Amino acid sequence: MSAVIAADLGGTFVKLSLVIGDQVKEETTFPSNSKGDFTELMSAVATACQQLLSANQLTFSDILGIGFSIPGIVDVVQERVLSINEKHAGAVDFDFRSWAVALGVNHIVMENDARAALIGEWQFGAAKGFSEVNMITLGTGIGGAAMINNQLLYGKHYQAGCLGGHFVVDHQGDRCSCGNVGCVEAVASSWKLPDIIKGHRLFEQSTLQQAEQLDFYHLFEAYRTKEVVAIDLVEQCLSAWSAGVITMIHAYDPEVVVIGGGVMKSQDIILPYIQKQVDQRAWTPCAKVSVRAAALENLAGCLGINYLLKEKIKNVEPTV
Repeated sequence: MSAVIAADLGGTFVKLSLVIGDQVKEETTFPSNSKGDFTELMSAVATACQQLLSANQLTFSDILGIGFSIPGIVDVVQERVLSINEKHAGAVDFDFRSWAVALGVNHIVMENDARAALIGEWQFGAAKGFSEVNMITLGTGIGGAAMINNQLLYGKHYQAGCLGGHFVVDHQGDRCSCGNVGCVEAVASSWKLPDIIKGHRLFEQSTLQQAEQLDFYHLFEAYRTKEVVAIDLVEQCLSAWSAGVITMIHAYDPEVVVIGGGVMKSQDIILPYIQKQVDQRAWTPCAKVSVRAAALENLAGCLGINYLLKEKIKNVEPTV
C-alpha cells in the first residue's frame, strides 16, 4: 500500500493527512502552540498519527513514511530545520530521523511549506504542465518557492526562492520579524495586519473597530462595503503583494506565478489587481507571465509532500 502521512507543522495548526495513492483519505488538525515546547508538540504529533492510522486499520509499518512541511529554512538532505522565524523554535535542534525510528517509520522527507505547496500545484493543480513556476503563499507569514526546469530551487543554504515574503518593498518601512526593514511581510501579512489596521489614522472612526478579529477576512468584507479604511489598507496590501510578485518574476523568470493561502478566498479582488500590475510593470519582453490562484487550496502541501517522499524512495533513499 502506498500510504503516506503528510504533516504540516503550521504556525497556528498542525495538519496531518493520510494520503493513499494521490488521494487524501483522511485528515486531522489540532493547535500547534508554536511558542511552546517542540518536543511535546512532536509527542502529540506521534499520538495523532497513531490515531489517524488506527482509524483506518493501519499501523506505522504499513505506510511508506512520513513527510514534514515546515514554515522555515530546511536542509532537505540532512533532514534538519536550519532556521524558523518566531515559531517552533525547538525544531532547529530536533532530531526528526530519530523520532521516526522510535515509531518504526522507514522513510521521512522534510521540506519548506511553500516548496511543498508548489510541488502539489505543479503535479496536480494550477501549475500542472509548466516547467518554470513561482509560488507565493499568503498565510500567517508570506512564503515563496521557485522552480526552474522542473527542479525546485534551493541554493547553497537552502534559502533560494523561499524568502519571497522578505523581499523589501519599503526600505524605510517597519521592521520585519526577520530583522530586515520593509519586507512584504512587514507591510501586508496576517501576523502584522492587526497593528497595521490599528495604526491607520482613521481607525477610531472605522467599522473595523467592531470586527470580531482584525484579519484579512474582515478587512476584505469591509472593503466590499466600500469602507474607507478598508479600501486604503487593502490597496496597500495589494500593492505590496504585487511588488513582491514582480520581484520574484525578475529574479526567477517563471512562466506562471501561483498564489495560495487563506487570503485567496478574496481572489476575485486580488488576482485581477496583481495580474494588471504584472502586465504593466514586470520587465518580461519575451512573454507575459500568468498569475493564477492555487487550485488545491489546503491540499497542495500534503500532496506535494506525498510526491516528494515517493520520489525520494524511488531514488533509493537509505532507510532510517
